[in-house]
Amino acid sequence: SLRMMDIQIAPESFFITSGIFFLFSLGYPSCSNNLSIPEQICHIKEGFKKFYKGEDHALIPLPIEKGIFVPTPVNKIETILRKLNISPSTKIIDLGSGDGRFVILSALFGAWAKGIEYNEALYNISIEMKERFKSIVDMKKVEFIRGDFLEEDLSQYDIIYYYLYGTKKIEELVQKIQRELKPGAKFVVYGTNVELFSE
Repeated sequence: SLRMMDIQIAPESFFITSGIFFLFSLGYPSCSNNLSIPEQICHIKEGFKKFYKGEDHALIPLPIEKGIFVPTPVNKIETILRKLNISPSTKIIDLGSGDGRFVILSALFGAWAKGIEYNEALYNISIEMKERFKSIVDMKKVEFIRGDFLEEDLSQYDIIYYYLYGTKKIEELVQKIQRELKPGAKFVVYGTNVELFSE
């Protein structure tokens, strides 16, 4: 079963089954042609800023069919991924992958990454972003599908990422994670009020 006994919850934090890490922002003053991971992240952030006309994420939560879409800022995704010690064999899934940013950045860090998004418009954006960033990310390690993540078999993944309000069926998701999270795998939740998962 999912063990949350040692978890302490704080606003604007994310947690895994073995601990808590606080989120912080990393700033890059400008992008260059240097293709180190920090500069690749900078290019990705700039790409999203152009898409959203000034910010790297939407500023207003967007209610959609299955939940609420609030993209995680790119710098916070970087913080999460650096804490997770990803290897080239790591398999990650993003439940409700929105515009695709977490999946694309996971692949940049070397993981095999899959995103599931029910909303057609958001799914189409993720496909567009996959094309946009193909010169700096190995897109052979990226997969986006349109569908309901509650119907996906999660037992094959090493890391399961979830934004807190990605589904209205939270109890069903908790039960699914308890059944399918394989030994040693991590369930990462981003957002506030994540006490819902510690009960």
